[in-house]
Amino acid sequence: MLRDPITIAVLTGLFTLSGAGFAVLTQIINTHRSQRFKLRKENTRLELEASHERADLLREKLGKGETAHSVIYF
Repeated sequence: MLRDPITIAVLTGLFTLSGAGFAVLTQIINTHRSQRFKLRKENTRLELEASHERADLLREKLGKGETAHSVIYF
């Protein structure tokens, strides 16, 4: 049965398709990882900007004579 040319052709085709499928799946995974990394990098940048803005606001409020305790919960 394994020596039958049709069986050999079918098995060869299946192995070729599975190899191609593996390559496509690997590409999809790598693209997803790359996008996740870019999003994480952008989120970190936005969080840092927000942190600086909060610090500026805190300094501004403290400059107006408010105590740190009253500003913490703004």
